[in-house]
Amino acid sequence: MDLQENLPDIYGDKKRFVQVMENLLTNAVKYIGKENPCPHIDVGTQDRDGQNVFFVRDNGIGIEEGYFEKIFQVFQRLPAAKKTGEGTGIGLAIVKRIIEHCGGSVWVTSKPGEGSTFFFTIT
Repeated sequence: MDLQENLPDIYGDKKRFVQVMENLLTNAVKYIGKENPCPHIDVGTQDRDGQNVFFVRDNGIGIEEGYFEKIFQVFQRLPAAKKTGEGTGIGLAIVKRIIEHCGGSVWVTSKPGEGSTFFFTIT
């Protein structure tokens, strides 16, 4: 795992932000793929029009675009996730609720077989 140096400070409820990161990292580990010869996770931030955009990126199994919104709904699990037998389908819904409660947004970019990147902003 690579953790970007000098990440900006986040001001808010520490317990909630820890839960956001735990849920995103747990998903990255869970869906990295058992056959992945070189699993990798990156955590960092990038500047987008003067705003910090945080991300958790993996090179796992990926997600089809048609599921990008569905994965943030409670108890929604993708077919690939069901095969692993793990999870309840609430982790990303919790992430979305926490981030939106803080005035931010969360989204994903992904390609099957290439991995996923979960982004979020906080205002």
